[in-house]
Amino acid sequence: MTRFVLAACSAALLGMSAASPALGAERGWYIGGGAGYAKAALDDDSIRAEVARQSPGSTAGNITKDEDSILYKLFLGYSFTSFIALEANAFFLDDFAFTTTVSPTGQMDGRVDYWGFSMDLLAFLPLGDNWRLFGRVGAIAAETRVRLAGQNGLGLADTELREYEPGYKFGAGVAYEFDSGVAFRGEWEQYRLDDAMGGDTRVDTFSASFLYRFK
Repeated sequence: MTRFVLAACSAALLGMSAASPALGAERGWYIGGGAGYAKAALDDDSIRAEVARQSPGSTAGNITKDEDSILYKLFLGYSFTSFIALEANAFFLDDFAFTTTVSPTGQMDGRVDYWGFSMDLLAFLPLGDNWRLFGRVGAIAAETRVRLAGQNGLGLADTELREYEPGYKFGAGVAYEFDSGVAFRGEWEQYRLDDAMGGDTRVDTFSASFLYRFK
């Protein structure tokens, strides 16, 4: 996926010198929003380490995870040229969950969510008058919230962990822009985020968005 993103960005930059400006995205401000499916890869080592911190002397056993969730996002962008845009995003990644057995006895449940902002650079490759491919790369400032609860005799008070850390993202997609300024996008993005338990989380998202470009 990373190679595809880099190739798409490179092709779009090269296209600036070869394609007609009429084929690229129009210049100026645009605003939009979207939603989609999110798939996380929660770190088992982080969960085990957090069990040891929360319940000294205990050991995490089997871990089950629900790593499917929903992405919501809003964005404001500016196209500097027909092929390059800068975009500010606000996003929310809804609850991911895990449960681990704890020895000698008990269970720990956890729920993880993320919200934050990113600043992304987008590069476009026109495909005719309306279709275009694009790639993006961005820097993230995000808050991670982890809610922990002990079950089945585990002496653990309900605990909430919060951590505000930088991260990064990249992605690629396809867009269709109408002459009216309305456009639709379908894209894949990968977020790399701190998990507030000493590790990192990778979240892949697949989303649909709409935008309106101000004339």
